[in-house]
Amino acid sequence: MGIPAPQQNPPPPPPPTAAQLTKIKKVCVAYIMYEKAFDLMTSKSRQAELNEFCQSNQAQMVRIHGSLQLAVEAIKGAGSLQALVDLVNPEVGRGPRYMKLNLTNLTQGRHRTAPSPSFTIEFRQHQAAHTPEKSDNWVELIQRFFHNAITREDYVNPPEVLQEQPTLLWLHMMFKMINRLQLTRYFWGRINELDDLRWRRPVRAPTEFRRNVAEHGLDWLKQQLYQLVPRENPQNAPGPA
Repeated sequence: MGIPAPQQNPPPPPPPTAAQLTKIKKVCVAYIMYEKAFDLMTSKSRQAELNEFCQSNQAQMVRIHGSLQLAVEAIKGAGSLQALVDLVNPEVGRGPRYMKLNLTNLTQGRHRTAPSPSFTIEFRQHQAAHTPEKSDNWVELIQRFFHNAITREDYVNPPEVLQEQPTLLWLHMMFKMINRLQLTRYFWGRINELDDLRWRRPVRAPTEFRRNVAEHGLDWLKQQLYQLVPRENPQNAPGPA
């Protein structure tokens, strides 16, 4: 049986069209804006900047550009795929590949010696999973996040005040980018499981929030979001003229 020999220098894919590049930018902006929400759903070893093999895209970009909004504007202004990759995955630490969101495969391919290199966007943040339930829910979460990011008319822009409230930022993301009650309930349960571990996580749900949700349900958390950001409440949306 013939086995194809690995290509030493496999050709790169053709450059994306302007529309395709915009879709990739939308994914990047959405992830940078919601990174702390993803932190809340993962173990301590995958949060913030605690793992040199899973570095924070948001933290590195804010360090380089001076603020989150300037980092987002830099992504929007990237004129090519390579420029975008260099922005989101800068040469820091162990290397640009070792970040929570890895775009380097889009220009370099993964496993360059394989017969068919993989040119993909890699979400690297989740820790190892040993149950199908964890894997299935995480995959569905990422699929819905990706789909809703690229099909929006404009870039996602959660209120900046939510960056200081990761739990409410998470709920905002579940409403705006995921929109599936089963996943919201599942990941709220995971957040509680992770916060109950003896290794205290730097990004965690406040005890008050957890206690009140246990007593009153997720509607209590939703009300906290609407109190902090009233314009997110559908009841406050302007009616027809």
